[in-house]
Amino acid sequence: MNQTLLNVLLLLLIIGVIILMIFYWIKKNPAHSCDCKILEKKSEKFAGMNGKMVHICYISILCDDKIIELRVLDHQSFNALQEQDKGRVKYRGSFMISFKKSTTP
Repeated sequence: MNQTLLNVLLLLLIIGVIILMIFYWIKKNPAHSCDCKILEKKSEKFAGMNGKMVHICYISILCDDKIIELRVLDHQSFNALQEQDKGRVKYRGSFMISFKKSTTP
């Protein structure tokens, strides 16, 4: 019984440390947003370790006179983006969270 209890406590400790590391990363990399223009779209496909195809998508944006390269996690939203689109991007670290196209009358 004592060994089971120690295993459960160790598992809870590991889960707690992982959660604290996630909160630390979120605090260290707050979400930013800016008006931008998409300069370039890139995607890479390769076979993963289990034999399935892995698709990684990147966009380069011009934001506040800086060129930033972001990774797009959602493949469908990557396909919806077009080069030279203008809008507001929200990102955390090097990952794009959302992109809203600006509508000009």
